[in-house]
Amino acid sequence: MSPDGKFIAGFYADEELGTQRTPTSIAVIPSDGGHPLRVIPITLSVSTKPGLRWTPDGAQLLYVDGRKDGDNLWSQPLSGGPPHQLTQFHSDTLFSFDWSRDGKQLLFNRGVEARDVVLVQDVH
Repeated sequence: MSPDGKFIAGFYADEELGTQRTPTSIAVIPSDGGHPLRVIPITLSVSTKPGLRWTPDGAQLLYVDGRKDGDNLWSQPLSGGPPHQLTQFHSDTLFSFDWSRDGKQLLFNRGVEARDVVLVQDVH
């Protein structure tokens, strides 16, 4: 939801997604419904799990993109133009992010995602 409550932004696909497909853009729609007012293409390296955040002034959307060395925050101006990289992290996964209550600082949750697999045989 935009800071002024007039718009909703979300990851968007203008076609039905199957199990192997991901959204190809970000859409901004009026909060009272209707068709998207703005559809912004995104790269396949954008991570949808952390979601989107509006800047406090409502002029840009932030999202996580995993291109280059690792996950970083990118800012997409709603007035048009290319996105801009905001952070310069070179490793780790960016799990979540959000603004502080006063809108002056960004908070991050970063780390390494680890998984262990164990094969158990002959349990007798």
